Amino acid sequence: MPGMSDSITSKWNARYTYSGASIPAPAEVLSRGEQWLPSTERSIVDSQIQVAGRDESPPRAEQVCALDLACGRAGNAYWLAKKGFTVSAWDISQTVIDEINSRQSAVFADVQVRDVALSGMFFTLFNLGSGAMSIDNRFFKMRKAVNWDVLGLLLRFSLAMVFIVAGFFGGFAKIATFFTPQLLLAAIGLLLIFGNDKVIRAAGLAVVAVMLWYMAQKLNVDKSIISNLNGIKREFALGACGGVLLMLGGGTLFTLPDLISRSKRYIAELRGTNVTTA
Repeated sequence: MPGMSDSITSKWNARYTYSGASIPAPAEVLSRGEQWLPSTERSIVDSQIQVAGRDESPPRAEQVCALDLACGRAGNAYWLAKKGFTVSAWDISQTVIDEINSRQSAVFADVQVRDVALSGMFFTLFNLGSGAMSIDNRFFKMRKAVNWDVLGLLLRFSLAMVFIVAGFFGGFAKIATFFTPQLLLAAIGLLLIFGNDKVIRAAGLAVVAVMLWYMAQKLNVDKSIISNLNGIKREFALGACGGVLLMLGGGTLFTLPDLISRSKRYIAELRGTNVTTA
């Protein structure tokens, strides 16, 4: 669980230990906005949530996947699975992960303890596959088509959470602010989420600059090379995420222009439904 402090992990473990064990209802945005979800195109009977280390049914060629980050007791994950999605659920708390894995239910969850920021990056890298100059691609030609709108959304949200938490909660213990003003960090995080393509690329450049500045401040000539590199490995990865967004953008899903467009379509459909009903 790289990058997460013991105090934060302990807080959430304690919260889940003493707050009951019932599965919550899904978020209202899911239950009321079901028509906006992609079609799973397969029987609900065949749906599953994969369990870490085991697979409850043979893998299917066509799967519509969902990732529930900071899943808690997996109310959203279970709801999505019942709708036919193949769901992975991640959370910082080992307590809630163990609780979900122990449930004897027809639907199980692939739940893992993850650092959300780096996990989003690794999930994106896994789906992108080997690079154009990699040995795998040179010998096996394993290139595959990817939906960058979806992967870009995951990458920029994962990175944005780091900056938003640092920007708004930097005064709390063990919340890194990267030797950077909190207002600037919060602004970068919000731009990563809501900006258009050019704004996201600019925010990606700002991420690279912040991480380079922080790493420069962290280097110590009295420490060994290995010790110095170990102290900035997470920041190096976050800077690399910013570099990817700088070069490729972050897609268009759930940017401010996309949200405005979706809202207009939803209002138009709602008005059309009301006219038809009347």
